[in-house]
Amino acid sequence: ELARAQAYDLVVADQELKDMTGFELAGRLLDVNAMINTALVSPLSPEEFHDVGEGLGLLAQVPPRPGAREASELMIKLRKVLGLNPGGY
Repeated sequence: ELARAQAYDLVVADQELKDMTGFELAGRLLDVNAMINTALVSPLSPEEFHDVGEGLGLLAQVPPRPGAREASELMIKLRKVLGLNPGGY
């Protein structure tokens, strides 16, 4: 409902949520607004993540214990897709 009510540039979700998986949430968000960028926290290998998430338009996979480097990489990807200067914060 929140995704219908207002615009979001990025949603970051865990792989397992209370009532669905992160992949299911990404699919629902895609149905509501395909312009919402979604990143999922996931311990899957990059290959498994790609296979499970194929067609969901996921921006990125985030490791279970992300640090500053992963946050920076995610923001660079987001800025690129939004057409903003990828290096400027």
